[in-house]
Amino acid sequence: MFHASQLKPAVGYDGSYANAADVPVFRPAADESGEYKVEDILDHRSRGCGRTEYLVKWRGYSVFESTWEPEANLTNCARTLAMY
Repeated sequence: MFHASQLKPAVGYDGSYANAADVPVFRPAADESGEYKVEDILDHRSRGCGRTEYLVKWRGYSVFESTWEPEANLTNCARTLAMY
């Protein structure tokens, strides 16, 4: 933990972005079939009635944009799921 007074501007930052919403971000589109590519499975959790959800890290997206997906949605990433 540290005090905010210890923070300094990033090297090379010119202050051109007022806030994070102004930063241009590349968003990969879904492939021809309308599906996004799974990069990694980060975690899992059990939901009622024996349903399992997986925390999915999407290819081309930040880890902060990972989403919880039911197992039924993960039909084309069997290898990634098995490696998890």
